Amino acid sequence: MNPPSRIVSPDRRDYSAGALHDLFEAEAKQAWKKRELLRGVTAAFARARPEDRRDLLASLYALSPGTIAGLNADDLGWLDRMRVQRALKVG
Repeated sequence: MNPPSRIVSPDRRDYSAGALHDLFEAEAKQAWKKRELLRGVTAAFARARPEDRRDLLASLYALSPGTIAGLNADDLGWLDRMRVQRALKVG
């Protein structure tokens, strides 16, 4: 896996430990926030009773194919995120 271009860049002049720490910390926060919806989906399945998980999955897959593709690719807009969250609450 290659590091993001923000880390290894011809424009970057400061490779001190503190600067790299701050940069990696910012990257980690951004990744954590981006995956918030996926953690919510996982938590919804974990909270659901085993017999209700199939219905929860059915409510997700009742969404449009584009929304499901975006969910699988972890690339959803805010409207599709709301649709996913609503589907999880119905289940």
